[in-house]
Amino acid sequence: MTEKKRSIAEIMNDITRVCADIDHQSKKFQSMDELSDEAGDRAPYELRLQIGKALDRLICDESTPEQVDKFISTFAEFGLFITYKPTNPPALSE
Repeated sequence: MTEKKRSIAEIMNDITRVCADIDHQSKKFQSMDELSDEAGDRAPYELRLQIGKALDRLICDESTPEQVDKFISTFAEFGLFITYKPTNPPALSE
């Protein structure tokens, strides 16, 4: 990964954009407790994908699944939970 020199203002603008994106997605969120039976210990794929995209824009060029899991667990250590509720669940094919 190449080093990028950016001003604090640019970094703060990125943080603001990512927070706005996450806030926009919050309409799709629901309690992690409700998802725990379906998803096991990991967050649902779509939520992890959105977090990965936010990390890519904010922190690094390509986040790994492990980095996404660590990000989610760090929030949980402070009693904060990131959850996801799909607006239109995919149709089941027979």
